[in-house]
Amino acid sequence: MKKILVIAMIACIILSTSGLTSNISTAEVSTTLEQLWDTNATRDKIVVISDLHLGVSDKYAETVKNRTYFVEFLKRVQLTKDIKELVITGDLLDEWFLPLNYAAYNDSQAFYLDVIKNNQVVFDELNKVADAGIKTVYVPGNHDMLLASSTLKKVLPKINFVGANGLGTYITGDRNEIAIEHGNRYDMYSAPDTLSNADITDGKSILPPGYFYARIGATWVLQGKPPINKMIPDLLAAPTKEDSDQYGAFLYTSFWNATLNRFTNIERFEDKAININIDGFHDKFSAVDLYPVKQADGTISAPTLFKNFQTTWDERQKLNGVRVHIPFIEGATAAIKGDTAFFNKQLALQYANQNIDIVVFGHTHKPLVQKFANGITVVNDGTWIDNNISASDLLSRTFAVITTGKQDKYALLAYETDGKITDVTKKLTLPTNTVIGSTKTTTNTSTYKVGQFPFGNAIDADGTIWVANYGNGKPGTNIENSNVMKLSPSGEVIGTYVAGVVPIGIAIDQSGNVWVGNYGNGTPGTAMGQSNVTKLSPSGKVLGTYATGSYPAGGIAIDKDGNVLITNWGAKSGIAGIPGKAPGQSNVTKLSSTGEFIDSYIAGSSPGGIALDAEGNIWVANKGSGNVGLGQTDSNVTKLSPSGEKLGTFLAGSHPEGLAIDPDGNVWIVNKGDGTLGTASTQSNVTKLSPSGELIGTYVVGCLPEIIAIDSAGHIWVTNGYNRGIMTGPEKSSVTELDSSGNLIHTYVTGNQPYGLAIDKLGNVWVTNFGNGLDGLKVEQSNLQVFIGAAKGPQYFPYTGPQWP
Repeated sequence: MKKILVIAMIACIILSTSGLTSNISTAEVSTTLEQLWDTNATRDKIVVISDLHLGVSDKYAETVKNRTYFVEFLKRVQLTKDIKELVITGDLLDEWFLPLNYAAYNDSQAFYLDVIKNNQVVFDELNKVADAGIKTVYVPGNHDMLLASSTLKKVLPKINFVGANGLGTYITGDRNEIAIEHGNRYDMYSAPDTLSNADITDGKSILPPGYFYARIGATWVLQGKPPINKMIPDLLAAPTKEDSDQYGAFLYTSFWNATLNRFTNIERFEDKAININIDGFHDKFSAVDLYPVKQADGTISAPTLFKNFQTTWDERQKLNGVRVHIPFIEGATAAIKGDTAFFNKQLALQYANQNIDIVVFGHTHKPLVQKFANGITVVNDGTWIDNNISASDLLSRTFAVITTGKQDKYALLAYETDGKITDVTKKLTLPTNTVIGSTKTTTNTSTYKVGQFPFGNAIDADGTIWVANYGNGKPGTNIENSNVMKLSPSGEVIGTYVAGVVPIGIAIDQSGNVWVGNYGNGTPGTAMGQSNVTKLSPSGKVLGTYATGSYPAGGIAIDKDGNVLITNWGAKSGIAGIPGKAPGQSNVTKLSSTGEFIDSYIAGSSPGGIALDAEGNIWVANKGSGNVGLGQTDSNVTKLSPSGEKLGTFLAGSHPEGLAIDPDGNVWIVNKGDGTLGTASTQSNVTKLSPSGELIGTYVVGCLPEIIAIDSAGHIWVTNGYNRGIMTGPEKSSVTELDSSGNLIHTYVTGNQPYGLAIDKLGNVWVTNFGNGLDGLKVEQSNLQVFIGAAKGPQYFPYTGPQWP
């Protein structure tokens, strides 16, 4: 049977490689306890720990040997006079790591009290910590998400319980600049789930798939990890990624396929071995109930538990207070790849522009530190379980210390078995993240309604914004139609005008006339529905419609004589066009200022982005097949003379899209690539060429970059995240600003799938968010967004200097 390796992001479930002991360790500890470090006179330190995973029985607890050291640690915390807070951020108690043969119970609170009784020595010392004048805080995690505050307060009356139902964020520090949470809400397998099983639990359940994973995994460990051959269904063939719903279902299936091939319990696939009588469940279940298979309607779904799991993720994030939503495919893929940086990036995104400097979390058991370019530092405090197979060097007994002050200081420390404290901060610090962490959701932004699926945008000399709305493919002035909108500098709609079918590209000449490229049906002609370009007056009156080539792709440039150049793909999106002058081929059409046909020029395959340099030479980005090369259908960049003579073809990256020229004459090309961040030729990035076409450098921006503009200071602006109507989510949907050397300045969070980008005379950056096709102001909808005063000057055009006129 087909198998794949999945490293699940529910790493809070740790499977011991050396077995579990049944007795408390008798490891020797110091008889004379000292403070943890040399103290000062001020209580200015916050100690953060997490993931103790104390069990109801030492037969199947993950922290037995280290419990002795933890008790010693707590005694020394009491002696350390500059500690003002002890924060435990989740998974103190463990209701998940239980074998399937553990007797079913119906009272989780009674269960937790039994866990506390089994670890009473820990709770005795926690009470003494509070009595020593140290504020003691608990933030729940996923393994104890059913723990009630009232239950914990029965044994820790001074505890500050922050949150409920497996969620909570504790804000602390001298300026409320420190955020502490467990982090499980960003993990689709461990985040509270009130939706998936509502039909069988009367809407009372919050347990996610990770609970079932843990029960099965714990059973396998306690059974001695038996190699039992079970008849698990083969993994279904992967749907195309364009079908995001079913591809998400496939990824969820992959998770369970790998899990059930790894955790080979003696129970059979169909055995009703999962007996649950808590959290709204009152039944027995088997692996069959969990495992997604193809249903009668052809879709992939589990038959009973977590049906159509991928469809509710967005709503679950909303209910769990996730500020910046994570696309299901992205989160599931990160789980499959075991992406250790995934949570770091999420925390940096979630707390951007919230006046937070340091975020501490647990959950993954991987102690680390990582700085982000927006000033946020993310710290994972690790775990205290006996066998931490999730961390390099099996490092356990780690904790974070934040020293508060005018500038907070942080450290990751390890408690050694001889009582020594080792600073592991430097060892466990990852390189600074200069892309995702620089995300800036500036308060100087506004959003305005336009039409459905807005594409290109342009700004005239009066600061009026013109937007081409793809719409529903039916020309008209209704909000859902294909049309062009004119908005005032304050975002008010001045008028809506009909150009053609599926308008994409838009440009404005020196007279203020608006040229709109209509993608159409691929047949060049002037009739409505065909591929052509429409000229509108400054008041929106149609002055003429002129034939171009087949499928004009949005690239429009106007030279100093007023001639209009339009790039024509010559083939539908996703098909590499064949270069040639004939209708249906890839080329560039040149029209006079009054629309007369002048000539067609051959550049490359599926030309899109186009720009003119100071000498009037024509630079064209040829999207091609994605293969970087000089072949007929390869991805590359062509330089033509003003009369269309080919001056050279140069390599950039895969699927080049937008193209612009800076004040020094250098050519910047956006390479959409494969959606992964990096400087390789196949990845998403931007390439800088000299005026003669020599490679200067390749620079990272965001995922799936599309359109580029350059301001008069030479700063580079790029939209990231457009993916032909497929929701890409906030991490990918952004605008990146680079300086003239390719160094990151900021990444601005936008609406969903930003496409067009234009900069006005005041340095306001206007972005069209293609969105989900519903016109509105919500982040996922189709709209127009402006970042006020973000640019260093107006948009730069080499042949006229900054912006018309």
